[in-house]
Amino acid sequence: MNTINLADQLVDKTCEYYGIKRIQLSRRHKEKPNKTIIIQTNDRSKHISTASIRMALSYYLSKYTPIPVSILGPLIGYTDHSTVTHSKKKAQEYIDTDDCVFMEYWLAVNNLGKELGISTEYVRVNKTREIIMEKINLVN
Repeated sequence: MNTINLADQLVDKTCEYYGIKRIQLSRRHKEKPNKTIIIQTNDRSKHISTASIRMALSYYLSKYTPIPVSILGPLIGYTDHSTVTHSKKKAQEYIDTDDCVFMEYWLAVNNLGKELGISTEYVRVNKTREIIMEKINLVN
């Protein structure tokens, strides 16, 4: 079963992958965080969207782990659980429309999760009530 420790490792590994510090991912530190961080690599500069990283992490972890959003929020760098919920919806829209900017972050988080051995067999079902009602034939 996936644990908070694995989720924590994924956040650390994602920060390492993008060359940012975990505090830069957080929205709680004293200075208002930049949504985009510029990283110098070789002779080029690369723009990293911390908002997209948080969004990809929140979607991945809320989908593939049983960790409640109230714990995921602070773990990822959000201030509370409602931001995680909003992020998940936004991420789903980006995935559905195959948004080229977001997909880069989503694929990176996905690959890092696989490297850590986070199982994608567990999938959180958001519409539990509707599924149960369909099973007992209460929904047309």
